[in-house]
Amino acid sequence: MRTENIYRRYRISFYVKAFTCFSIIFLVLQSCLSEKKPLTNTRESKIAHGYVEGYASEILVGDVLLKIPPDVNYTPESNGRVVPGKADQITFGLRYPDIEPEDSVNLVVIKVRRGFEDPGFSRNRIDRETWVDIKDLNDLGLTEYRKNTKSTAHGYVMYTPVEGVVRTPKGGPIIYSCQGNYLRVVSCYTGFELQDGLYVEYIFPYALIENWRKIQVDVQKFVAEMGGM
Repeated sequence: MRTENIYRRYRISFYVKAFTCFSIIFLVLQSCLSEKKPLTNTRESKIAHGYVEGYASEILVGDVLLKIPPDVNYTPESNGRVVPGKADQITFGLRYPDIEPEDSVNLVVIKVRRGFEDPGFSRNRIDRETWVDIKDLNDLGLTEYRKNTKSTAHGYVMYTPVEGVVRTPKGGPIIYSCQGNYLRVVSCYTGFELQDGLYVEYIFPYALIENWRKIQVDVQKFVAEMGGM
């Protein structure tokens, strides 16, 4: 009789422990699933960052609060857990159909994130490279620098405004780093610090290079009007 009682208590203890372990595993899995990070560039991700249709969005990027109008499309991104009203980076787009009717070559992609600009480092960037061809493109107001390389990644061709007449808000030089293929340059990229800790970078099709002054002004104004200044 005593042996049966011990066996019965053992079975009860076993089932209690098994049930407890199962419950813990279930709660952990449920927690993980409930906190699953939504995929970037989805409506779910946008909503998780605080988006409400028809209303302006207020999102903190670093220490800068951006107020995004309801008619401006954007894509927020967070490296870790998504927190409403915060993002590590926000992507926007500006189109220029009046310059280039074709959508594939009229979009300027803008990324806003926490970051800093070192004007001194930027000034020396061109001097640190070895170029095989340097020429002033007076019709564009740019100086072109080309490397002797088989690579066509960003930086194989660079442009800077002639005599540095146009500069970033921090006083540094504007440097366009371009990539392409073996036939031509395809796109160019640059970036600047708009205010302390808010870094703006943008990339545009080479077809828009003649309008680099307008694009620089437009991008700067676009972000500044949302609170970037």
